[in-house]
Amino acid sequence: MQRLLKKGQAAHVFNDENTMNQVAQCIIEKGEFIGIVRDYERYGMFFTEPIGYRISPDGSNIPTIPLYYGEIKINADNQYHVIPRTRPSEE
Repeated sequence: MQRLLKKGQAAHVFNDENTMNQVAQCIIEKGEFIGIVRDYERYGMFFTEPIGYRISPDGSNIPTIPLYYGEIKINADNQYHVIPRTRPSEE
């Protein structure tokens, strides 16, 4: 997260570790294949409750922008990373 903020980019973070784990499990079980975007296989789904929030590059998160979309990206070695987002990834 700090790396993104130092580069002047917003960071998206989960509400907490439990939420992150639940989102990952839901996407693994019921997520939709988005496609291959930037060399990662991607799956995702929308949630009815916010799963995370966006922190602005200036370090503030007020007003908090809630995030309702979760995505898993998988690399060529089958390692995955779960991310809260505003919408599915695009090229």
